[in-house]
Amino acid sequence: MSDFLTQGPFALFGLPETYRIDLDDLERRYRQLQRAVHPDRHAASGAHERRMAMQMTARVNEAYEALCSPLERARLLLGRRGRAIEENPARLPPELLLEQIEIREEIERLQAGGDRGELAVMRDRLRSRVRDIEQRLGERLDAPVTDEAGLEEAVMACYELQFLGRVLEGLDDPRWAVDRGQGEGER
Repeated sequence: MSDFLTQGPFALFGLPETYRIDLDDLERRYRQLQRAVHPDRHAASGAHERRMAMQMTARVNEAYEALCSPLERARLLLGRRGRAIEENPARLPPELLLEQIEIREEIERLQAGGDRGELAVMRDRLRSRVRDIEQRLGERLDAPVTDEAGLEEAVMACYELQFLGRVLEGLDDPRWAVDRGQGEGER
């Protein structure tokens, strides 16, 4: 059981360590593991067994969430290759920083003007860009041999994905109601 708690997410689900994974297969494996380790199955067991079942269930949930997230999956794979992705990196290329500033300024301008249609267009454009980044990550991280330049490109793609994820969370904020075209005062 202790092996179960220390296995990496890919090993826990019996998946190869690749960026591109079949999410339906992951879901099926998750459900199987949850059924096997769920604390309800161990309700009549001793306190130690119940505690272990709770820990295993938590571990399965944590591993599942990590593998479902393209960013977390990339972080795991890059970490295995000696590349840590920081939450707030101290150094980023100036062009990436400038682009981040420009995106935020554009969003602020659109929000200040109350232009929800343009905000929706921007969100769609950013989501498309996220898909492109995820595609690049798959190409880099699933390549049989990844050179230093390819790893560095994957690291920068992760930082870009991390930033865009935060921006999209902000655009999905109910105050801007991009999908519904109505703000809080119009509900």
